[in-house]
Amino acid sequence: MNSQAEINREATGPCPCCAQRTNAPWMRTRPLSASEPSYTLLRCPSCSHVWLFDPPPPEQMMQFYDPTYHQAVTRSGEGDAVRWGRLLK
Repeated sequence: MNSQAEINREATGPCPCCAQRTNAPWMRTRPLSASEPSYTLLRCPSCSHVWLFDPPPPEQMMQFYDPTYHQAVTRSGEGDAVRWGRLLK
């Protein structure tokens, strides 16, 4: 969506996990086709959290996270409460 040059630290806001004010572009996705946008991921130098800069609006999210995505995540164990409980201890 945005070039690395268009992204500045003030525009990105704080880290959503630790509120660190300084963050930096980490990775830019490649679109699957010419009609699709590319996206930039930001990374917090303090806690290493990575998040999407300028995400699509909620009404467009089903393009990326349709029912097949959720089924795949559940089958892989990402929805397993026991697994997450072990990881969070």
